[in-house]
Amino acid sequence: KGFLNLLKANPGFEPDNVLTMSLTVPSGKYPTPKQRAAFYDQLAQRINAMPGVESAGFINYLPLGQSNSSSTFLIEGRPEPPPGQEMEGRERVCTPLYFQTMRIPLLKGRFFNDTDTADTAPVMIINEQLAKRYWPANNPDGHDALGKRMRLTGPIERNPWREIVGVVGSVRHELNQPLSPDYFSPQAQDP
Repeated sequence: KGFLNLLKANPGFEPDNVLTMSLTVPSGKYPTPKQRAAFYDQLAQRINAMPGVESAGFINYLPLGQSNSSSTFLIEGRPEPPPGQEMEGRERVCTPLYFQTMRIPLLKGRFFNDTDTADTAPVMIINEQLAKRYWPANNPDGHDALGKRMRLTGPIERNPWREIVGVVGSVRHELNQPLSPDYFSPQAQDP
């Protein structure tokens, strides 16, 4: 019965006709963030130009890929939570076409685009699960996460405030676990 339930679980994306692969960019050949961002941009352009390819996107932790990274964060205008009650989510970094490639629905706002670069204001997309947890309908500062800002904990020089520009559908990273709160940074701003 449990196995049948796993087969019926909606992963939050459309796996049909999707090809995935893993790659590691050698740090010796691409030592700077700018060089790594340029590599992914050029690779995406080349793959998207191939016959038969509808779109190609990249992400650091692929759904159902058995890898994750969680971090704590702060929400602008809210007090820092006491130890043990930190706000936490799974951190993802992706390229602009990732959501369209995986057919993850945009619920509010916009997807990342080519204008989200290292030279523009930092932005972020969150999933529906994170929006519901930290901006519920009874939230005193409004229930809409769009336009709000959050940042990873730690030095602000390395973790700037990022404006939430979109909310996407939640994706299962393990079929037998509850949905996780996820947030996404554009690869060009966090290579």
